[in-house]
This record gives sequence, C-alpha cells and structure tokens, in this order.
Amino acid sequence: MDDQPLTPATRGNGEVDRRYAGLLAVLEQAVLVQDAELRVVEANQAAEALFATSGTSVVGADDPTHRGVDEDYRPIDGNRSPAARVLVTGVPSAGQVVGIQPATGGPVRWFSVNAQPVIDESGGGGDLVVSAFTDVTERKALEVELTHLALHDGMTGLANRTLLVDRIGHAMARAQRRNPDPTLGVAMLFVDIDGFAGINDGLGNRVGDEILRILAQRLRSAVREEDTVARIGGDEFVVLCDEINRTDLAHFCVRVTQIFSQPVICRVGDDWRSVTIGCTAGVAMARQGEDADRFLQRVDKMVKEQSAAAVAGRATAAPVRAPVAPAPSPTPRPQTASNWPAGPAPDRRHHHRPGS
Repeated sequence: MDDQPLTPATRGNGEVDRRYAGLLAVLEQAVLVQDAELRVVEANQAAEALFATSGTSVVGADDPTHRGVDEDYRPIDGNRSPAARVLVTGVPSAGQVVGIQPATGGPVRWFSVNAQPVIDESGGGGDLVVSAFTDVTERKALEVELTHLALHDGMTGLANRTLLVDRIGHAMARAQRRNPDPTLGVAMLFVDIDGFAGINDGLGNRVGDEILRILAQRLRSAVREEDTVARIGGDEFVVLCDEINRTDLAHFCVRVTQIFSQPVICRVGDDWRSVTIGCTAGVAMARQGEDADRFLQRVDKMVKEQSAAAVAGRATAAPVRAPVAPAPSPTPRPQTASNWPAGPAPDRRHHHRPGS
C-alpha cells in the first residue's frame, strides 16, 4: 500500500487509522486535535496525563491551554492560545511557550507548543488544528538561572551594575510619567567600606568574602521592598531609591552607616573574632534630564572622592584601635549572612570609621 498523507479524507481507512493511532501513542509530547470551536476531539496518552484527572478525559473539553499562562504569567485567553491563533490566521504556529499546571496538581510546567492546521481533501486549510506540547521546564529553569547570574553579583546575590542601570532607567521613566512633585525624586545611597583591603590582607580573602556577604544581607534587610541594592565594586554598595524625599533619604543614610558600624562576628582559623567595620556613605539625587549612565557615573565619582577624603582623614588622625579583636566571652553566636543583630537607634553621623 502506498503511503498516504494523514488528512480527513484518508481517515476511515483501517490501515491509516492504525498508523495514526500508533504514531500518537508513541509520542512523548502531548498532542491535541481541536475543532473550530477549540473543543478537543482527539488526544494521545501524554495529553490525557497532562490535561485530565484520573477517570476523566480531555476529549470533549474546551481548549485546555486557556487555563495556562504565558511567560509573563499572564492568563492565556481569547485568541492567544496556539490553537486559536492558527484557526484565526490559518498559519502554523511554532515555539509559543505556555505554562500549564498539570490537572493532577504540582507546580507549573512549561511547554513549547507547535500548532498546525489540518489540511482538507482539497489541500486547503480545514477546521481542525493539531498541537504538540514539548516539555521545556528544565530548559526554562536553566534560562532563568543564567539570566539571574548575568544580572546579579555571584558572591552576595545583590544586583550587579548591569541590572542597576536598567532599574535606574525604569525609575527615571516612572518619575517622568508621574505628576511633578518637587519633594520626591530618584536617589542613590552609596556605601564604601573603609580599609577593606587591610581586612583581606590581615584575615584572608575567605573571611573578607564572608564579611561582604554579611554586610550585603544587612543592607538588603534595611531597605524598602521597592528599593534595589547593588554591589558595584569590590567593597562598594549602592541602594537605588525611587520616590523618596531628601529628609527620608538623609535618615536612611544615617541608618545604613549605623548598620555597617556594628562588629561582624566571623571565624578566623579556629577562633571567632569580632571585626569592626568602618564605612563612608553618601547620597545623590537624579537631576532633570540625566540618564541612567550619567547618573551612575556621577555616583561613581562621588564614591571615589569621598573614599579618598576618608583615607586622607585617617592618615592624619590619631591612631585608632585595630579592626580585629578577640571575641568577648562567652563565645558569640556565629554571624552568617542570614543572622545579624538589629542596629541601634541612628545618630547623626554619615561617616564612621573604627575608633571614631
């Protein structure tokens, strides 16, 4: 028997039907055939397992992708499902990613859906569409992980410079759309750790890295939910604040310097040590007509200038106590990036260094 294309005209032929049923059964992808009303008229075993609960069938049901979501987690409705788009346009659809929660429960799984109109006996488009669902959940998870790594600091998990510039741009765009309010603006608070190279030299890079992680967690826990905390240098952090007034920004700056001034308890060899940290902090408000890159460049310059001034001040000041001292007795509770003490009430200092 000559090979025959699988079209509505060839259905009803026993041999072709057996081939058709066998083809659907062996496919790992879920396959649906839907009519012009988007009702399911045929489904393979993989589709039944995905879309139907035990003891029921997806055949006869309305378009099951309507309970799914797109990649932005928006519900798929109307003509946005793969099968609906094909029926409306008559053009095959390939690679539309849809998130579907299995009918039996569990987390959302992601599928790349290819949909194809079924040709009729005249070779034209018919009123049926076949859709194949390929599970891409693992691939999408990897994409999400890679995107996160590209936009975040690997050591602290904070936003990196790339993500910060993007967030600044969005914050400025929102500020332009809002009704003008001279008391509110986009601002950045920056913090530079004083003498951090000495900590690395004296205690080792492993201890220095752990101190950075602890300080990053302190800073993240001190900000508002809508703020962005970023690490933009080896020992430099910034906080992007949207819709904040100058008074609140100044108070926040004081609070941050107090948080950074608290000793960090960390393991040095076989001992626990209390490491006193100093920092230089400052604030900058975005200017009218300034874009994200220029704003961040101005903040970079301010960080360098204030850090240089802090170094010069320490060079001419009286000697201060060493930043590392034995931990008090009893042995303090080890401090990690998820465990740090609450800060004291803020005072009016915007610059703190050990011994001050």
